[in-house]
Amino acid sequence: MKKRTDKAIIEFFTELFGSEHNGLNDFEISVSRNKGRITIKVKQMYEYVSVNFEKMQKIANWFDTVNLDVDEWSRRGCDTCDYGSSYTKTFDVW
Repeated sequence: MKKRTDKAIIEFFTELFGSEHNGLNDFEISVSRNKGRITIKVKQMYEYVSVNFEKMQKIANWFDTVNLDVDEWSRRGCDTCDYGSSYTKTFDVW
């Protein structure tokens, strides 16, 4: 796996997922490291964070690894207006 700085990772993921962000929703990317693994969280309020094969392949190529796992979770918002909902994709790379 290629070594990447947290800043470079955030810039890469912002470019990869930022086009889906319409500027009105809360959008954030965070990076953490633990025992040779890098965890990248892409979180957005109100809208699903979509991932397809092309994006997964770009991530694998950028890190120069085939060790990549993705998980997702969401938090419901208000039942009538969806206020407070959020959607997160978590990428583990090693």
